[in-house]
Amino acid sequence: MDVLRDMKNYLIPKKIPDHFWDKMLKCSIEYKRKSTYEWLFGEEKRKEKRVRHQVKRRELYLQKLEENRKLIAEGVRLLPTHYPGYRSIYRYIQDNSFNKLQRRQKLFVAARLEDFVVIDCGFEHEMTRDNYLLSLLRKLYKCYDLLYKFHSPSQLYLCNVISDVEKAFKTTIEGNMLDSLLFQSTTKSYLDIFPKEKLIYLTPDSENEMETFDHDAIYVIGGIFDNTKKVPITYEKAQHENIRHQRLPLDRYLKFHETSSKALAMNQVYKILMTLKHTNNNWYKAFKYVANKKIATRYMDENNNDIDELDEDIVQDDEDD
Repeated sequence: MDVLRDMKNYLIPKKIPDHFWDKMLKCSIEYKRKSTYEWLFGEEKRKEKRVRHQVKRRELYLQKLEENRKLIAEGVRLLPTHYPGYRSIYRYIQDNSFNKLQRRQKLFVAARLEDFVVIDCGFEHEMTRDNYLLSLLRKLYKCYDLLYKFHSPSQLYLCNVISDVEKAFKTTIEGNMLDSLLFQSTTKSYLDIFPKEKLIYLTPDSENEMETFDHDAIYVIGGIFDNTKKVPITYEKAQHENIRHQRLPLDRYLKFHETSSKALAMNQVYKILMTLKHTNNNWYKAFKYVANKKIATRYMDENNNDIDELDEDIVQDDEDD
């Protein structure tokens, strides 16, 4: 194990659980053993990160507790935080209503300023999932779940929609999830709506690496959720339509597992774009939205700070993508 650990292309955990040894010894395929090593290495790193967060939260709690004791000793009256109903569901309902209103205001402003991110929905026939629109709505909802972090988010514009998207949503979604979303949809192509010179198609197969966020451009994201064929259809479409195309500089900031795909989910790409837009192209913070299960190593920034410590408010989501 020490020999494998010294090799640059092997990621070996510090300790392998006992119940994995039998599986590893019986496995005769090197590729599968290497994949298991990488998964165990990632699990070990995630566990260490959880422990660090727990220790930090405990330290903050004790610090706050000590500050409150000093204030009470000085005769300062603290604000009540444990009155009846403080932790009830009604308080959270009120908060959710406020967040929904705030979300609507931000997206209305983006629509008036024609600040859009286009979702290309012309791949419904390429998907193997039964309900393409249902999957699309779930991704749209995930795009907006952290909208409060951005003061001027871009509104989503769905193009090349084959069917009546809103009618289909209302018949397939339970509750009022649709009321929480604000987007525009059309059966037209984005080429018929926006100037061609402003469009930039983001595709992982492009040879052009994205360097900075272009505030004057309109980025196009492929609405693909299940591409089992592994065909570069977004790249081929961008070339066929003769529009600019770029790929995210993932390799400069992240090291993927050999078994992981570099194709990101639609909602992850949207959050990466919004983070770049609001942080003056801070790629370290933007790539926090790439799922941990894909990543073997996150490179450190120029100041030698661990990327995990750059922004504790950014939530690592979409682990199921």
